[in-house]
Amino acid sequence: MTIHYYIGSPYELPTGSFGTKETLVPLSEVSSFNRNLKKEKIITIYEKEEDAYGISVNRLTDGYSE
Repeated sequence: MTIHYYIGSPYELPTGSFGTKETLVPLSEVSSFNRNLKKEKIITIYEKEEDAYGISVNRLTDGYSE
């Protein structure tokens, strides 16, 4: 199994991530640990496991042939 899948298309696909439903929240909202930090850390959370799924379309980098 691989983490890379290749899609053939007769036209250029838009790059980016699609299909995820994420929420950015301050860490202090989900954990009482380190509440007195001077710089609030922002984390990504998902309501359900399925919300973390999605697809990411990237340009080929060096090491891959078109």
